[in-house]
Amino acid sequence: MKTKDTNAVNLCLLSGLLLWLCHNKQCDKQAMFPGGDPAFLEFLKANFKIPKKAASMLNADLKVTIGFIVEKDGAITNLHYVSGDKILLDEAMRATLLMPPWIPGEVDGARVRAYCTLPYTFRTVVRSVTIYL
Repeated sequence: MKTKDTNAVNLCLLSGLLLWLCHNKQCDKQAMFPGGDPAFLEFLKANFKIPKKAASMLNADLKVTIGFIVEKDGAITNLHYVSGDKILLDEAMRATLLMPPWIPGEVDGARVRAYCTLPYTFRTVVRSVTIYL
């Protein structure tokens, strides 16, 4: 009987209760992705493609944070790098630009521009698998 060890790399999207943060303290209602966290996670699963270089990093936590403005009509503008692993930056920017219009923030029932930050956090996980032949 032979033993063969293989390593499988899984890329896990880490999610939290708050996936994005809007910084307009005066907003009665913060800007948000349409459908909230569940819809946001589904969007990322369908549209975010892990760069090959990031996928090759074993047992790594990777995070890049981008900032942007959600306009009164929900459009995303002024997209820019805030902090983190630039290995994910191009893909984070690309995926963010694919997003549908957000639900804008509100003050006293009127739509307002809102500055938001969005952390993209991923973990590569290596699992060792033993196959008996």
